[in-house]
Amino acid sequence: MVAGNVGNNVEWHEDERYEGRASFSLGVTPSVFRDGRWQEEATTWYRVTCWRRLAVHVRDSIRKGDAVVLGGKLRLDRWVDQNNVQKYEYAIDAKWVGHDLRRGSALFERARIRQDPSAPNESDADAARAEYEARQFEAMMVEEGFDDGEAVDPATGEVTTLG
Repeated sequence: MVAGNVGNNVEWHEDERYEGRASFSLGVTPSVFRDGRWQEEATTWYRVTCWRRLAVHVRDSIRKGDAVVLGGKLRLDRWVDQNNVQKYEYAIDAKWVGHDLRRGSALFERARIRQDPSAPNESDADAARAEYEARQFEAMMVEEGFDDGEAVDPATGEVTTLG
């Protein structure tokens, strides 16, 4: 299992044999408690690849900056570049990926079978995200003590009395 932050937007690649491939970079920065305080160690980067249905769900759900946990097969890829320099990259063939709920909340939506798995399911994902954000905003308003007779402009934070 690896936990970290997504370093770039998911890259989608069509693949006739496997319904598609999704890949992204994952930065893992371990923290250790030394001398009475937390210290961050060096970040390690991984290239994560997902196949088939997992790839479709990752494409529809994961964004740059998201905190995720994942499991899969770790390998070290080696090659020589055009300048004859030996290069290395840690790679993970993911078997599962999820948002790290220790660092935030997520709204799960059960997958529906689509006729064309290569087509993004953005309308469902966007609607779910908007509904989730509206609930978060409403909860914040209640916590801050605003009542139904007041409205807050989300851009400026300005409170207006209604009616």
